[in-house]
Amino acid sequence: MPAYFADFWGREQEYAAFRSRASATYVRAEDDQGVPETVDDRGRLAALKAPALVLVGRHDFICGVRWAEELHTLIPHSELVIFEHSGHFAHIEEPGLFSETIEQFVATHTPNARRSRFGTPLTYGPLVPKTGETAATRSEHSRSAE
Repeated sequence: MPAYFADFWGREQEYAAFRSRASATYVRAEDDQGVPETVDDRGRLAALKAPALVLVGRHDFICGVRWAEELHTLIPHSELVIFEHSGHFAHIEEPGLFSETIEQFVATHTPNARRSRFGTPLTYGPLVPKTGETAATRSEHSRSAE
């Protein structure tokens, strides 16, 4: 599990409760002959019409920045956010910034969203950033479908 985080060993105590409760299952799809099936839907991404937010941690070794940038390029009107201090678990490593990013995306793409009495979109999670948290690298390149 440490490999999934940008700095697991430096924040080991903070992640101890999460690590003690985490479990995983290996899932592998195979065809009738037992050959692993490959799913590659990249050719269909250009047809997406809904706003898309591509999120990635700078230190994610599974689905890293290279793959996020490819998705961002292939999905029209997508937005790419790179969490500079995260691995695969940006929602755990930078929870305040993660929530803020989602809230801003939803507010931007949902003009009639219900708002709180303070004018912010109603959300279901805390939006309190952790001490020392910095802004994510944001690349908002809107592209028209070609």
